[in-house]
Amino acid sequence: MRLVVYVSLAIILLDQALKYVVVHVMRLDRVREIDLLDPWLNLRMAWNQG
Repeated sequence: MRLVVYVSLAIILLDQALKYVVVHVMRLDRVREIDLLDPWLNLRMAWNQG
């Protein structure tokens, strides 16, 4: 049971860290879109309002 908690926590922390890097370091919030492997992998800025 502890392993599940540790793995879940690690996944959540990694998810939040990657979101921070993409939005603030890569400045997706300002450029609005980044084509990484065009046309297969594109990052587009969108906010979930609800």
